[in-house]
Amino acid sequence: MDYKNLFRKIERNLRTIERSNDLLATLAEILRRLIDDFQDDLGLVSGRIYDTKGSSYLLKREYPKARAP
Repeated sequence: MDYKNLFRKIERNLRTIERSNDLLATLAEILRRLIDDFQDDLGLVSGRIYDTKGSSYLLKREYPKARAP
């Protein structure tokens, strides 16, 4: 793996991610970019963002959207 090229690609992506006051929106954008831009480099195909609610976890975002079986 060409780590130098990978880190350059990561830096470019981090610079383009727009931060907002909405933490969930920012995390969802990071997740989308990780899946779309680093699928081949890191072997990522999907991801999920969870939030805690008491002692449980609540699915907030999933990328790509889940498909019906």
